[in-house]
Amino acid sequence: MNLKHQLLKKKDDVVLYLFVIVIIFLVGGLLIFPTIFYDNFIWKYFIGPVFEDAHNAPVYYHQIKAAEKFTVISELVYGLCAFLIMYYIYRLLKKLKIQINTLFAVALLPYFAYGAIARVLEDSQFFVSPFSYWFVTPFIYLQIICFAVVFGLLGWFYNKRFEQIEKKYRVAYLLIVVLFFDFIITAVWFFSASFQMQAAEIICLFLVSFLCTAPLILFFYSRKTCIVYVFILAGGLLLLLPSMYLSIRWIFGFQWSSTIGIRFDVAGLVLGAAVIVVGCVYGIASVRKKNSKIAIFKNPLNLSMIFGQLLDGFTSYISIKNPLGFSDLQYSEKHFLSDGILDLWGPLYPLLKFIFVILVIYIIDVFYKKDLKKYSELVVIFKIVFLILGLSPGLRDVLRITMGV
Repeated sequence: MNLKHQLLKKKDDVVLYLFVIVIIFLVGGLLIFPTIFYDNFIWKYFIGPVFEDAHNAPVYYHQIKAAEKFTVISELVYGLCAFLIMYYIYRLLKKLKIQINTLFAVALLPYFAYGAIARVLEDSQFFVSPFSYWFVTPFIYLQIICFAVVFGLLGWFYNKRFEQIEKKYRVAYLLIVVLFFDFIITAVWFFSASFQMQAAEIICLFLVSFLCTAPLILFFYSRKTCIVYVFILAGGLLLLLPSMYLSIRWIFGFQWSSTIGIRFDVAGLVLGAAVIVVGCVYGIASVRKKNSKIAIFKNPLNLSMIFGQLLDGFTSYISIKNPLGFSDLQYSEKHFLSDGILDLWGPLYPLLKFIFVILVIYIIDVFYKKDLKKYSELVVIFKIVFLILGLSPGLRDVLRITMGV
């Protein structure tokens, strides 16, 4: 057996050893060369940018200014961490025998939307310190992952014990679990708010969150069971619905900080442009449905990937370059690569994102279709991550413009 096969066979041990080596290296560096390892690396590229983002102002530590939020170094580290997290989540799902398919992706949509809305609420200064740090990158993504995993495990455990629960208590157990989490999440919204909530608002938040039980109860009474996907979906709605309530509250004039004005025009233009392009892609794929290489673009997950990237691309272009001369648009791009493309020629940014996502889908579903057939669930995980990378920042930017923050 050669070295390659030995490493593949013991890949988990290899990852563990590498992780231990990195930790030892960092701890040793922090103890021996704290200025280099902590001040000029960990704080400058990872901790400092979080404080800067949360306070929306430059921050310094030992006269060292925090780096821009997204640099080559930070994006490489975040990318590696994201890859490892997704891989081990994939392993967990396989172990629990939870199928990774389009339904799984749909169940995760509320989490993506919640992440985007929660980031905008943080931009609007809704959260007080230290809660505000939990709602900036990268912690908002870790928060979403933790919640999705928790509700996935709850769904798996409930299904495993389903037959052991008396029929008359099955729905009651569901409601008790949701009430428990609803109470905790409502308390977090209350204590993290930068203004004093009235009793009526707290009750409203609690009741709005409780609407997440609708898919659980409907699915239970229609199927007499409750698959893991529905649990994950309900958990996402438990987070999403109160954040939607707060953003709608802001849009309709009940604001807790300053705004440059509510803007529906830019949001309408961006959403309309993205929908039109996706509609054209779907129309072409439907007309040429006999051509399997083109028919792949009828797939809902593929269309969602295209929509997410277009939403991000159009929003960044219109809000930053402002080609139509909208008033009060004062936004900038934090990603160095995106900023460079926008400076080169604004329309090139959404165009390149569109071409890139089309190529990614084509490579996966056509060029390497046979090779990836046995890794179909891993492909879905990759597509979901790709969808998040476009949809989450796109939704955040659209809502941020709409709310004027």
